[in-house]
Amino acid sequence: MSNRYKKGDLVFVPSGLTLLQFADTSAEDTSSASVKNFTRTVVPSPVIIVENEAQSPYCSILYNGERWYVPKREVYPITENKNDN
Repeated sequence: MSNRYKKGDLVFVPSGLTLLQFADTSAEDTSSASVKNFTRTVVPSPVIIVENEAQSPYCSILYNGERWYVPKREVYPITENKNDN
């Protein structure tokens, strides 16, 4: 995922993806933060971008009412299905 997504954008994450919550989310550098909680997605899920900082390898999303972090490369745009008539 590039930084083309901004706060409030609706995107999706794939099934089987590990979502992270960090102990100190006030730190700009999440690469050195410790993980306090994690979960896995069971199905592909629509999520909302909460934060997408250029220097971070993660973006923050809203999933099941909570803020989680995912690798930017695992976030995909929601596209229209052209086969629906």
